[in-house]
Amino acid sequence: MSKQDLIASARANIDKFGWHCLSVSPSQGQPGTRFTYTIGLEATFRHPELMIFGLDNRLSHGLLSDCVDRIRAGTTFAPDTPYPGILGGGYDVVFKPVRAADLPAYFALADRVYDGAPYRGLVLFWPDERRRFPWEETASTAQRDALAIVE
Repeated sequence: MSKQDLIASARANIDKFGWHCLSVSPSQGQPGTRFTYTIGLEATFRHPELMIFGLDNRLSHGLLSDCVDRIRAGTTFAPDTPYPGILGGGYDVVFKPVRAADLPAYFALADRVYDGAPYRGLVLFWPDERRRFPWEETASTAQRDALAIVE
C-alpha cells in the first residue's frame, strides 16, 4: 500500500468511525518494540492520540478501542492519573504525554493526516503483576522504549 493509500484509508476510517488505528513493528532483525497508535482523536474528540507499546496488534487495538469508547462517553484521559477498568484483574493504567519533538517519528501517519495541524499524544502504560509501572523498579521490559519519548 502506498503512502497516499495509507493516508486515504486513515481519513476514510476517521470519517466513518471517528478514528483509525495503526500498528508498527520493527523490521525483522531490527531493534525496537512494536507499538500501536490512534489517528483522528484530536480532530474528532479534541483528545490526544493514544499509543501502546509492546502488545500484539489485536490486543492493542482492543484496548485502544475501549479507550475510544470512554472518550466518546466523555472521559478525557489526563497524564499521570490512574484509570481503572481498562485492563482486567483490577489493574490501573496510567497515561504519559509524548514529547512534541517525538510525535512525527512515532505518529508518522498521524503527522501526514493532520498535515501540519497540531496534535498531542499520550502513551498508555500498564503495570506488571506486582502493580509496578516501568518507571518504577520492575523487571518488565515491554514498555521501556516508550519511556524514551514521554515527558
